[in-house]
Amino acid sequence: MTVACEVCGKTFDNHVPLAQHKASKGHGRRGVKKATARAVGGKATNLPVTPAFLDARAQRALAAGYSKQKWISFCERVMAAGLKVSLYEARATVSKYITVSDGRRQFKVRFSNHRPIKAREADGDCDFFVGVCNSVTTTTDQAMDSVRQFFGMETL
Repeated sequence: MTVACEVCGKTFDNHVPLAQHKASKGHGRRGVKKATARAVGGKATNLPVTPAFLDARAQRALAAGYSKQKWISFCERVMAAGLKVSLYEARATVSKYITVSDGRRQFKVRFSNHRPIKAREADGDCDFFVGVCNSVTTTTDQAMDSVRQFFGMETL
């Protein structure tokens, strides 16, 4: 089984080299520098997303008996179009905040299974909310269209 370091995305064939890598690179809970993007307790904090990271997350879901989450498919499609993706995972909920960038501009998408706080939604906390919102329910395909339009792309 292949596993990926949730901090840098480097892949390993088993858990022992991954543990050694984390210890040697300061990726453990105590060794991570605050200024770097990281995954703490399994939750990502402004982590640059890599294909290896997405594959590891998809495999973890499948191993637990779930299907691949839509936010993972969204990230894969956006990255295939040449855009950069970073991930922030809320600490108290399962919400995922995905920032898509072309190097000049950023577009923030929130994936969640619960309604956002009304004031945050009204203030434009994110550029797009996927799932149940306070006034509508939106889909991953609608988010994809919004990203495509924002970056002026023909297809995505």
